[in-house]
Amino acid sequence: PVEIQRPKAPEVSQQATRRRARAVWSSEPAEWISPNSVAITELAAELLKRDAHPIDYLEVAAVLESMGMTDQLAALHYGAPDTFILAEEVLKQLESTRTPLPAHMPGNTLAPSWSNWQSLYEYAGGLIALVPSLALLIFINMYARLGQWNSNQVLALSLGITAGMLVTNGFVQANMRRSSLALSFGSPRTAGRFLRLSLQLAAAILVGIAALVFLATGIAGWFTIEERLTFCIAFLGISSIWLLAGILSLLRAPAWLGLGLVAGILVGYVIDALLTPFAAMHLLLGITVGFASTISIISYRVLKSLGRPSKSDRVFLPSTAYMLHEALPYFTYGSVYMLLIFVPHALGWFGMLGPGQSWNYAITSIEAGLTLSIPPLALASGFAERTLRLFWNRALVAQQDIPGQTPALFGRTLLRFYWQQLGRYLIVLALISIGTAILFQLGSTTLLSRWITLPSFTTLTLVFYAGLVAYCLLGWAWFNCMFSLTLGRPKIARKAVLVGLAVTLVIGLPLSLGVNFTFAALAFIVGAIAFVAASSRYTYQLLKSADYYYYSSC
Repeated sequence: PVEIQRPKAPEVSQQATRRRARAVWSSEPAEWISPNSVAITELAAELLKRDAHPIDYLEVAAVLESMGMTDQLAALHYGAPDTFILAEEVLKQLESTRTPLPAHMPGNTLAPSWSNWQSLYEYAGGLIALVPSLALLIFINMYARLGQWNSNQVLALSLGITAGMLVTNGFVQANMRRSSLALSFGSPRTAGRFLRLSLQLAAAILVGIAALVFLATGIAGWFTIEERLTFCIAFLGISSIWLLAGILSLLRAPAWLGLGLVAGILVGYVIDALLTPFAAMHLLLGITVGFASTISIISYRVLKSLGRPSKSDRVFLPSTAYMLHEALPYFTYGSVYMLLIFVPHALGWFGMLGPGQSWNYAITSIEAGLTLSIPPLALASGFAERTLRLFWNRALVAQQDIPGQTPALFGRTLLRFYWQQLGRYLIVLALISIGTAILFQLGSTTLLSRWITLPSFTTLTLVFYAGLVAYCLLGWAWFNCMFSLTLGRPKIARKAVLVGLAVTLVIGLPLSLGVNFTFAALAFIVGAIAFVAASSRYTYQLLKSADYYYYSSC
């Protein structure tokens, strides 16, 4: 968003000030010859092009002098004794003909001119964001059943997808700032060039990570070559998809992500069925072609919006060192945020087993419980994204309404907006969580038992409800961090996430590894509470001084 400010009028010259002082203190009244009203009207129209809302006649006089007006010209063309008396007449002309601006009380909301369909689409953004996760679960389940894979093959595919999301989120956050600014300034080609350079750098790093993991696991003898290939294909495929999904989010076209994933699943299934009689690695080939299909569909939508590069384009970007320095805080925030979500999973994987509990039981209970409890966080994201758009609308109105002499009022106005929107967001998040809990309770004994084979659902149920609470708290903290990120302060958001991560590790390591793996869910809740406390405090301080941060972010 671009900050809109009143253009400053040129200062009144010392000579003009002395002339005005002589006129004020002179005993002789200033003589006024009948003005040329038509000429003054034309002069007033020309002045409005330079200063749309002059405050007083001194500001008008300063603008007139910047236009080359002198006392001689004022007397010759307009019949005025000097520039200041001419300025008074011009100001009277403006006040009599100008339509008054609509008054807005500080803090009142200026309703955005969005259509009902657009508003509905933004609220449905959470549902659209949930589609890719469901598609990925179907993807893993379908390919595991088709190939009749063992547990190591399914684990390799799942780890590849999880690692791809974990590593890629940092790159997604790093790409957001500069590309969103370029798009907001109406320069899609600049955004396109920046994103192409960013994607090339990310691709080189991701390929290097995949090659390193492939070689390291081969030397250690942990997996077979087919399992290692499965991991690398899943890792590179989901990393590419998630990078492009971040661009779709900027373009406000997230539905294409779900479309691409569904198409990839179908194409992969057809390829697998056709190659089964001829190739031993038919399933790996199907996965590869499926990922390629998804990436192609998303890339088509991205290129259509950003445009293809051409030799005639003259797009200038800062130096590589500067862009890396600018993107690094966003990258670390995105990476640490995903690490906070990943740590409870890892604590459950390596936690202490109780009497009669197996490793497969622990893994399935942790993964299923934390996966089934995440939908409320995704479904409420559409409301949070809309809040961010309303924030800039409110900030623009407050900037126009609040005098520059009272900057604290600007911060209080945005804080009031924050508390109102936070309350609504938490109500939405709580209602969706209650609905999810009711659906889980109704389906835990019927549908869930058909999908998951466990001797007991007690641990899974415990992890589910703990995850539901933890993700609600995580959504609260993420809502807070949105304001830090949009105002160009990723270090504040990163600091809050690090507090939550540290608390999760301090609580989770001794309890999960020393007592029982189920304490990973408790550590997740406590870490999320710390994340909420830190992010709330930092957001309050940020918005309290919003006049400075708002100006520096534009």
